[in-house]
Amino acid sequence: MPRQMLDGFEERRKEHEERILEWLAGEDIRKYKGMFRADIISATGGYKRYPVAELPIDAVRYFGVDDPRVYSNRGYFIDHAVNRHGDLSVGDYLAMLDTFTSSSPDSDILIDDDSKTKALIFINKIDDHWFKGVAELDSNTQQIVPYMTYFKTGKKPDTCLKSLK
Repeated sequence: MPRQMLDGFEERRKEHEERILEWLAGEDIRKYKGMFRADIISATGGYKRYPVAELPIDAVRYFGVDDPRVYSNRGYFIDHAVNRHGDLSVGDYLAMLDTFTSSSPDSDILIDDDSKTKALIFINKIDDHWFKGVAELDSNTQQIVPYMTYFKTGKKPDTCLKSLK
């Protein structure tokens, strides 16, 4: 069954892609390698969050919010790119967009009952790799945010969790 997205999704997706490209490829982000996340966030514009992805309607209903967008700040992305997941390319971060929205037979949305917050795990197969993206609800702002235990692997992750489908 295809995942239903809100009207205007394709236009917003292009904006999300442009933002990620700007954050991760616009300047030499390697200068932040080894810095603490809080220092990177301060140096790159602070804690204000911007939309970086969007979730399908069934996931938005699970979170109990009206806004389907996933929000992050620039420093969080840069920290993950240089200090947490240096093995991922900018293209891999763009694959996060497809991981959150994919409705291919190989994709799934899993409920993370072990999480301390309300969280969903998005799994998608692109070419020969499995991608995983985690989104959780920030209870203070009621915004959906990425929790980037995001990676690619040759093996399908988290197959024992309950599916949202």
